[in-house]
Amino acid sequence: MPLKVISAADERRAHFVGDEILREEMLTLGMELQKELLELSTDSEQILATESGHYVQLDEPELVIKTIRKLISDYITLAINKN
Repeated sequence: MPLKVISAADERRAHFVGDEILREEMLTLGMELQKELLELSTDSEQILATESGHYVQLDEPELVIKTIRKLISDYITLAINKN
């Protein structure tokens, strides 16, 4: 089954963490956890929301809509090709 993982990629999303080393570790770990989600499907894709903080759906709603439409399209294509 197709899987799309939309990951916030704006480095400013961790602006509230004062310690630079801790901030970098947090961003790195967060991205690693997002990449782990890709392992839930053999047909997965990570989409980076470069203008988004934690709330991708608020910061980049058009990206979310586009991704959902693509996911539905991919699923329909998969279902048609199965039959």
